[in-house]
Amino acid sequence: MIVAIHAAVGGGTGLDLFQKGFPDRCFDVGIAGQHTVTFAAGLAAEGVKPFCATCSSFLQRGFDQVRFAMVVMAPSCKAELMHTVATAAAIDDQPSCFMYLRGNGIGAVLPPNNKGTPLERCVAASELLEVLGIPRFCEQLFGNLIHDQERTGKWRAVMLPDRYIGHGSQTGQVIEAGLGSHHIAATVLSFYRQIRGAPLPVHRII
Repeated sequence: MIVAIHAAVGGGTGLDLFQKGFPDRCFDVGIAGQHTVTFAAGLAAEGVKPFCATCSSFLQRGFDQVRFAMVVMAPSCKAELMHTVATAAAIDDQPSCFMYLRGNGIGAVLPPNNKGTPLERCVAASELLEVLGIPRFCEQLFGNLIHDQERTGKWRAVMLPDRYIGHGSQTGQVIEAGLGSHHIAATVLSFYRQIRGAPLPVHRII
């Protein structure tokens, strides 16, 4: 039996909708993120399939309970999210987790107001770069590939800066962090110039 648990974030995680359909299988434990995880572990030990839904910033309170021997998944769109949930439900010998960020997602057509991921910004960046004739390819990132690319200088990470990001809207925080589609495209352009040793055609990307 699948049950859902949240720590006073039913509206933010969508479990308020689950609770309307399955009131006896949804548990709100209040503002107690650590207890949420421990409660789920107890249920799992008795054969129940618990799903804990929480904001990632709140999970730090229960991180010690979940950081060992865990399957970690990162769906990139709504279609992958559905398969991830099904995979998590099928795993029965260890904990599993996945993170799905806020925003308007891409992928399969689902009911309105579903959440999304930063994949959209990468797609938008690739469209900007296409104007300049820069092709894009995806490659699975094995550990040895990352080390090889880092050693040869053919690697640029796009990540959160090591500084405090002020409070604000999600869009505003993305821009402040330098993770918008234009920022990603600019990073690629800078790297492209470096490895090719020649300037690109002049185009204005707006």
